[in-house]
Amino acid sequence: MQTMICALLKSNFDGVNVINSILVAKNKSIQISEIKHEKACEYQSCVTLTIETDKQTRSVSGTLFGGKPRIVNIKGIKIEAELAKYNLYISNEDKPGFISNLSKILSDNNINIATFNLGRKDSGGEAIALISTDNPIEEKVLDSIKKLPLVIQAKTLTFNE
Repeated sequence: MQTMICALLKSNFDGVNVINSILVAKNKSIQISEIKHEKACEYQSCVTLTIETDKQTRSVSGTLFGGKPRIVNIKGIKIEAELAKYNLYISNEDKPGFISNLSKILSDNNINIATFNLGRKDSGGEAIALISTDNPIEEKVLDSIKKLPLVIQAKTLTFNE
């Protein structure tokens, strides 16, 4: 549990380590609760992080496959994604043409896709893409992606490896 909390906080706060991660979270008014149950589920272990604000509640779930962390659910949408150093998160409408338009922008800017993971609620409904790339995505490229038809939200995510 402490390892997961440390990994979540490390990129946003200086001096976080496995030993002090719970104390840092409490000092930042981050509430942590651990729920364990014996009922059968899809994964041997699964951690869900839920963020609640005045405007909305969001959650993301992760597990370990072969000792590597994977994202398995975002906002109630099933997905299986291994995160890398450079990642692109996109929420979009699930309609034809989105992937080809996105690929063209990435290709035109010499951005190589390492992995491309998709999930959706329903056909034609909200979808999510988690894409890892070999190099960072510049702000001007992200702005072009945000302007694509069908894109609801686009963000870059960077993690220490």
